[in-house]
Amino acid sequence: MFPDDERCSKGIKEAFTYLMALKTGTQDDWTELSTLMNTCKPIDAADKIQNLYEHYSAGFQYMAMTDYPYESAFLEPMPAWPINVSCQAFKDIAPQEPEPFRSEVGLSDRQKLVLTALNTSANVYFNYKG
Repeated sequence: MFPDDERCSKGIKEAFTYLMALKTGTQDDWTELSTLMNTCKPIDAADKIQNLYEHYSAGFQYMAMTDYPYESAFLEPMPAWPINVSCQAFKDIAPQEPEPFRSEVGLSDRQKLVLTALNTSANVYFNYKG
């Protein structure tokens, strides 16, 4: 999969849409998101979701700036072509329009799938070496 494959770009966009929708969620929604994204501290307010959004966004920006054909580690340890590697998280997720977030039912299976892929994808920058 290459970064121009629509699965990757549309999947990332869909995931960011869900993150922004969760700003209006409940504490239960935020707890579920914290677990799903494996945050160090629980998400307990809408501004923490904004911080998470900005965190992931920065990771993708840094990967794009350092999308070299060889491993690098001057920002964070990353593989060769980190964008291509990060896109692998979305390879089995068919693109679709974001479904509405309904706090009364929590995250749907689709939303969990896409948000988990976002986390996996961003971890190519934030936690590549584990």
